[in-house]
Amino acid sequence: MSPKCSISDGNNRLVGSMCSHYYVIDRQVVEGWSLARCKWCMCRDAFRSYFDVDSHGQTIRPTLAEKRAFLRSQGVTVTQKQWSKEERLQVVLSVSRIGVNATARKFNMPPSTVCLWAKGKSPNFFKGTQYPLSFKKEVASYAHSIDNNKRTARTFNVSRGAVQAWRKKYCITI
Repeated sequence: MSPKCSISDGNNRLVGSMCSHYYVIDRQVVEGWSLARCKWCMCRDAFRSYFDVDSHGQTIRPTLAEKRAFLRSQGVTVTQKQWSKEERLQVVLSVSRIGVNATARKFNMPPSTVCLWAKGKSPNFFKGTQYPLSFKKEVASYAHSIDNNKRTARTFNVSRGAVQAWRKKYCITI
């Protein structure tokens, strides 16, 4: 077994084999898991201290969900690629109740990821200011008459982008 593919328990005893990492076990945890850190890239991973056996003598490996739950309990960030559909659904439902930022803090994940997963589900979602059609046409005609979107935006207290969009939509130029 090459040193790049080994797991050590801290006393230079090889415990197992993994990808291209050299894991050194940081600490044993009571729940039957051990937290290890790669000697070279410093990434962290969890390893089961024991394996359960079913009635046929087959080894029952821990599920990824169990592993992720342990890693989260130890304060290790779990990446997006490892979230199951059920866990994502739980995040989306939480967003609809408490909002994006509170959900990101609750699940210890970036708000940008939460926002992508739950686009438009937040109770605090900004829907933009709604203006009546007559007001939009009035602003567009005024902007067209003076040929200046910036001054029109200041006069009517709306964004220059809105004036530009309304002018394009409601004023026909030849």
